[in-house]
Amino acid sequence: MIQNKAKKKAEIVYFFRKYGLEPTLSAFNYSKSSIYSWDKTLGENKERIESLNEKSKAPKNPKKSKIDLKIKEFIKEFRKEHSRTGQEKVKPELDLFCQKMGLKTISKSTISRVITELKEKGEIPKKFKVSLYGKTGKVVILATKSLRSGLSPFIGLSCTIPEDPTLP
Repeated sequence: MIQNKAKKKAEIVYFFRKYGLEPTLSAFNYSKSSIYSWDKTLGENKERIESLNEKSKAPKNPKKSKIDLKIKEFIKEFRKEHSRTGQEKVKPELDLFCQKMGLKTISKSTISRVITELKEKGEIPKKFKVSLYGKTGKVVILATKSLRSGLSPFIGLSCTIPEDPTLP
């Protein structure tokens, strides 16, 4: 599949071949080295325009986590047992675990990053708030959404609890 950018590059190269460098530079806002590079790429690939398609900019060897999987598993299990426990309370327990297992301890900020990563993957539940409206009898589950300003507005999901006929 030919991308629109590749078509534009090919058009510029054909213009360059027909009229030369100076008119091409003044007609299009691209550097001389880019034009020569595209011309060379087209020439080496038998004039196939697909060769000018954008390549992936993702790293070939993405960074791998240096945190031991046992530590991540411990944090996950600890948060399942003690939900909404922060880095401050996890740190001493994790340090004891690391000493028993002979692992290198990690800092509070690293614990926080691991917790955030586990939330993003859905391995531990995200923060939420449950509220009961007295007049309507609706239970509202509010999922928090953090902002850069430090405020956390709530996104509401409501459900109605059926009235119990045994209650007065």
